[in-house]
Amino acid sequence: MKLTYDLVLCAFLLILNSAKSVNYQNSKETILSQSELIEALRKVLREKEEKVENAEEISRWFEKMTELMSIVSQIDKFLNQRAKKLAESLVVLVDDDKSKEINPSVI
Repeated sequence: MKLTYDLVLCAFLLILNSAKSVNYQNSKETILSQSELIEALRKVLREKEEKVENAEEISRWFEKMTELMSIVSQIDKFLNQRAKKLAESLVVLVDDDKSKEINPSVI
C-alpha cells in the first residue's frame, strides 16, 4: 500500500508543478503548497483505506456466519435422522404390543 501512496503523491506533485489552479471568482491565483496537497491526499487515501478495511471486516463476519449456519444445519440434519429412527423404533414396539394383545398365543 505504501507504493500506491508514493505513486499517487508523485503524480499529484507533477501536476502541481506543471499547472497552477486559478480561482475565477475573485481572479486571484491560488496554489496549494506541496505539504498541504500531500496532507490532503493522505487524508483521502486513509479514508478510502478505512472503508476498504470495514468492508473486508464485514465480509469476514458474513463468512463466519455462513460457516456457523452450515454447522447448525449439519447438527439439525443429524438430530432429525436420530429422531426419525427413534420414531420408527417406537412404531415397531407399539405394533408388537398390539399384536400380542390381539393374539396372546404369539408369546
